[in-house]
Amino acid sequence: MSKPPSTAARVVSLVVRSVVGVGILVVAIGVAGTLVATRPSPPRANRPEPVLQVRVMPATSAQVARVWTGYGTARAMNAAQIPAQVSGVAVERPTRIETGMAVPAVEPPVDPAMDPVPGPDSSPGSDPTAERPEDRVGGRAYLDWLRAAAGEGLIVQIDPSDYIARLDSALDQIAATRAQIASLGVQEARVREQVALATREREVQERELGRLEEAQSAGGANVSEIERRRSTLFLAQRVEAQLLEQYEQIEPRRTELRARLRDQAAVARIARENLGRTVITSPIAGSLQEVMVEQGEWVQSGAPVARVVDLSRVEVPLRVPMSAAGSIRVGDGVTLRADVRADLSWEGRVARLAPEGDAGTRTLTVFVEVRQDPGGDADLLRPGQFVVGDVRTQRLERVLLVPRRVIADDRLYIAVESEAAEGGTIMVARSVHATPLFAVVGQRPDLDPLETEWIALARGGQLGEGDRVIVTNIDDLHEGLVVGVAGADASARSNQAAAGGSRAGGAGGPEDERASP
Repeated sequence: MSKPPSTAARVVSLVVRSVVGVGILVVAIGVAGTLVATRPSPPRANRPEPVLQVRVMPATSAQVARVWTGYGTARAMNAAQIPAQVSGVAVERPTRIETGMAVPAVEPPVDPAMDPVPGPDSSPGSDPTAERPEDRVGGRAYLDWLRAAAGEGLIVQIDPSDYIARLDSALDQIAATRAQIASLGVQEARVREQVALATREREVQERELGRLEEAQSAGGANVSEIERRRSTLFLAQRVEAQLLEQYEQIEPRRTELRARLRDQAAVARIARENLGRTVITSPIAGSLQEVMVEQGEWVQSGAPVARVVDLSRVEVPLRVPMSAAGSIRVGDGVTLRADVRADLSWEGRVARLAPEGDAGTRTLTVFVEVRQDPGGDADLLRPGQFVVGDVRTQRLERVLLVPRRVIADDRLYIAVESEAAEGGTIMVARSVHATPLFAVVGQRPDLDPLETEWIALARGGQLGEGDRVIVTNIDDLHEGLVVGVAGADASARSNQAAAGGSRAGGAGGPEDERASP
């Protein structure tokens, strides 16, 4: 059996192994350092930095019609809040009278032939005492005539019984007064005859008295006979005077009765009008917005009964910037759009402008009128609807047009030529300030067949007519970046052509243009 190694032998063995390992490590490091120091350098190739490829278009001058955008709420130009003009119980409300139903316009039924008595304006020669056919038209017949005239336009019928009785009573009073006037005519004829007889009798007595006085002077008559004849003459004169007084009182009495007849005619006219007011109709054609009365309810005079709205003419007070006051004129076209549906629009015209602006909001109110067919148009502009309106002015302005998306923070990039370090020219991006005036919407194939939204810029700024406006890779651009312009030669030719075209008069804009301040 072998003897185990001693402790000293183990220590020596460990030291020897450590020294050998360190030596090997040192040799390896030295070899690696030698290889690194003596390695050959690889050849360097000159590779150009990548150039950002962009597309440009020329800043083109054009004449466009400025469009101002405003906001407003539509309202009906013709609307009627129909009140009750008399008090009473609503005895009838047709079943078709509900919100949203159409009602026709019913003019107040005024028939001169229904006037119960001529007024003071009667034609000369007319006899106000003569009975007329309308005197026999009572309240019930007149109400039936009113109902027939209303037709389908009847909204509510108020209980007419009291008003029929009042009209009949007024007509009866008129008939009684007319009868009194007629009796005065008979009385006048009889009194005239009596006056003629009394006059002849007085004349006879005067002649007899004259003969007696002549006989007395000749001694053929006594004083007593003369006194009796004179007494008889006085009696005849007194009778004649009484009859003349009766005759002269007839005309004032007739005047009084005629005045009473006119008063009674006024009462009858008011009674007739009140009876007509029990038939409630609409003064305008339209649709029922609300009916406030149910059948059987008590209706107070002056209380609203129904509201009718005419949708054929709608007005929108648009609030536009105050700076638009010098551009907008009466008659300018307006396109109204609903804020909830982009495909829904209406065409209108500027009807009038407010004389003053709102200092608080710095806006001017422009009133736009829209005409539509409530029975034929599918999508109607309804009162109370909020809309956005684009007012197209008739005056053209010359501006520079660029795509709307190329402007950020009132700046855009243009491609300009610059000298390269190795010689020659390169294209670099340069940031210029742009002052937007308004937006223009519409295709312009002469500028770009794809763009539909444009910005009109003021001329005379940092952006010049014909400058190459970069329209792609906008987010990757920065000042001085070298760019590659696709079709640079073609773009240059386009710039020259655009500049020449603008000098020749400019290009007009399309019809579909909108702008906002």
